[in-house]
Amino acid sequence: MRPPLSHPTPSMKTRRGFTLVELLVVVAIVALLAALIFPLLFQGRRRARQAACQSNLQQLGRAFGLYVDDWDGVLPAPGGLYGERNYWDQGRFRGLDSYLRNRTGAGSVWACPELEEWNSQWEPRSYTMNTFLRDPPDVEPYTQAIRIREGLGLSGIPAPADTILLFEGTQNITENANTGRGYVYRDGDWTHARGYWRVPRAGYHRAHEAWHGSQNNYLFVDGHVKAMTPAPREPDRPKVGRNLWHVNK
Repeated sequence: MRPPLSHPTPSMKTRRGFTLVELLVVVAIVALLAALIFPLLFQGRRRARQAACQSNLQQLGRAFGLYVDDWDGVLPAPGGLYGERNYWDQGRFRGLDSYLRNRTGAGSVWACPELEEWNSQWEPRSYTMNTFLRDPPDVEPYTQAIRIREGLGLSGIPAPADTILLFEGTQNITENANTGRGYVYRDGDWTHARGYWRVPRAGYHRAHEAWHGSQNNYLFVDGHVKAMTPAPREPDRPKVGRNLWHVNK
């Protein structure tokens, strides 16, 4: 007589694998989490870079203050013709260079961490000085202003807290033997701020996009730094009541 068949114990049962539906659910959950987390990581990275950029401008602002103390209250010139020695920017000339420790290179205070393309004989720099800070001030157009080599005295700026000193400029990507690709002009007006143009502009890198999402960082004459949407936007010009560029409001 045959012994009765025994029922399989739980340990004897065959283990069942994931079904296709379960795998699809897991994949969907992972994709959803990735879609939620990656933008946060990107935004966090962008905020960190913007904060580092603001720190750069604060250090440059202190250097301007030291320069002004040494030169009887007069700012360095925003820029001029090739070979002049009172530019504000770094390189082979004078300006702020001796007042800064972290002087050159892509990781220096001269360059925003968002700086992408730089192939120039000059050291990387992403900041531009307000071209109107000359003696006499508020000279337009830009091509005429660069022939004025004298910086403006602080006593000639009636509203230092409402006057831009440095801003994040647009990179020039034309082939130029002197400046190279990626060069940011040492001085300019609102049209040189990245994000001023509403559409891409030939010869300039991302001229229609601000450096940090929708904002650029700006250093003001009194030393404070502020993140702002580039204003005015093309084709506008500064208007009474919101003019942060001209010295004489």
